[in-house]
Amino acid sequence: MTTQQEGRAAAEVAPTVPAVDPEVLAGLTAAFTALADALPPTPPDQVDVASLRAGAAPSFRHYGSLIPARDDVTVTEYDVLRDDGTVLSLRWYAPHDAAPAPTPGRTAAAVFVHGGGQVAADLDDYDPVVRRYAGESGVPLLAVEYRLAPEHPAPAAQQDCLAALAFLHARADELGVDPDAVGVMGDSGGGGIAAATALAWRDQGRRPLAGQVLAYPMLDDRTREPDPALGPVVTWTHVANGRAWDAVLGGAEAGPDGYVAPARASDLAGLPPTYLDTGDLDLFRAEVLAFGARLAAAGVPLELHVVPGAVHAFDVVAPRAAVSRQVHATRYAALRRLARGRRA
Repeated sequence: MTTQQEGRAAAEVAPTVPAVDPEVLAGLTAAFTALADALPPTPPDQVDVASLRAGAAPSFRHYGSLIPARDDVTVTEYDVLRDDGTVLSLRWYAPHDAAPAPTPGRTAAAVFVHGGGQVAADLDDYDPVVRRYAGESGVPLLAVEYRLAPEHPAPAAQQDCLAALAFLHARADELGVDPDAVGVMGDSGGGGIAAATALAWRDQGRRPLAGQVLAYPMLDDRTREPDPALGPVVTWTHVANGRAWDAVLGGAEAGPDGYVAPARASDLAGLPPTYLDTGDLDLFRAEVLAFGARLAAAGVPLELHVVPGAVHAFDVVAPRAAVSRQVHATRYAALRRLARGRRA
């Protein structure tokens, strides 16, 4: 066989790497240019939590500036005492035109858990994002300033989100919330924490959640190898993922209850209706698809989207791209479905 024939044969059997959506690629290029001075390249062997945080801070400021400011959402801050006497900060994002729930005078609501690999970012970084979700969907959101790893390894973040859910139920009358129309939402690392929170809430026998909305969630601590099918543009690498999970685990093992790594949960039955999305060029694609398949097999109502040409956090880096607008519309719709409630 000639070299040319060998090359043609290899091309026929090699997996085809999908191209990055042109609008997403343009957003990435613009971000790389804008952040060139703030984000010098970090060799893989030097990636750690400190470098992830150093990169996250200017990145979130840049991406937040791409989201139009909103004046149709009122933000109220609450402080909740943890058992150890420290303060858990919460922010209530109430849209001026809230979508009504079946109970007269009440609305649906969700606890929102921000991304950042569970090791970076805060509510200030995510303020434009949460305002947009609340304003566009009409569903109030209670955002959680959960504790970050490695200073606070698992299950600290999940415990904070459980406390936020308990607060939301306890203040339902004051906030005008229908307790049967409460869910959880999160993206990336926050999506993983939200999924873990739903599992623990179920196992505690609490009032059933109306749904969970998980955007490209971080679900599996075993995702630590590169995926050649993703191509050369990777916004969240296997190295970063491994470092983040090491911080979250703190030397412990992720158990079969799924309270740390939801993909490891041995039982998914009885979870609330679930919305999932992922890009087809996202490191989390395989774990999201596997989790979705298991949810469906367990009888959990499921909506699953795989976005073509989309890298991790594609909608953040290119919020005006057509694929971003489409996925945002599906997430808004998933939040509005919480208003249907989940009554026995």
